[in-house]
Amino acid sequence: MKIGLASVECRNKDIQHNKNKIIEYMQKANKLSIDYLFFGEAFFQGFDSLSWCFDIDRNIAIPSHGSVMKSMMQACRAYQIGLGFGYFELHKEHIYSSYIILSKNGDKIINYRRISEGWKDPKVTNSRYKEGMESPIFKIDDNFFHIALCGDLWDEKTIHHFKQKKNILWPVHVDYTLEEWAQELKNYHQQALKYSSQVLMVNNILKPNTQGGAFLFSHKTILRHSFDFEGILIIESFK
Repeated sequence: MKIGLASVECRNKDIQHNKNKIIEYMQKANKLSIDYLFFGEAFFQGFDSLSWCFDIDRNIAIPSHGSVMKSMMQACRAYQIGLGFGYFELHKEHIYSSYIILSKNGDKIINYRRISEGWKDPKVTNSRYKEGMESPIFKIDDNFFHIALCGDLWDEKTIHHFKQKKNILWPVHVDYTLEEWAQELKNYHQQALKYSSQVLMVNNILKPNTQGGAFLFSHKTILRHSFDFEGILIIESFK
């Protein structure tokens, strides 16, 4: 299986731009014979898109089964690319920070809801902004995975979900400066290896403060796509 981690620019509240970016990189991934292409946390709307007023935010969040998502399923079928991206999900009368993975045929493999609270400010949000309850193991081809969204691997309340040492896909939205990343990348590597021997981390680019970057953390090394420019980290043989 050939995996691509897409470190790409998204824009807050600009779904059309973000969707176009996903399609653009699906086209590139198709030419590179990539099987699955993964984007960062909340990429579809942009991480800072919510106002924390539900009556406003319900028009920004999207359902996992609506027309917008169906168009992404059609793109998977058209380009024969499996796809994963973060988005703000509207489900009934609640909003989640979610991550969906679609197969090459556009079928939903998993719709994961972030289990840690760090995507929101509890002081200004109410019970309509919710977290998921679990991080189920799922399978892509012959490989088993967990998803952890950003703070899931840092929060003492949620890290127990990741003790089984499966491969972890770790989409994040982290806005460290390049100077801060010089130190923090070591910390992320060490933290990742507490829970898996292989962790795939992908960060958004969101100007001016979020630098992007994509990484495969293992005990032996860090494979990386550097900060501050768009591109795909290709993992040629993933086991």
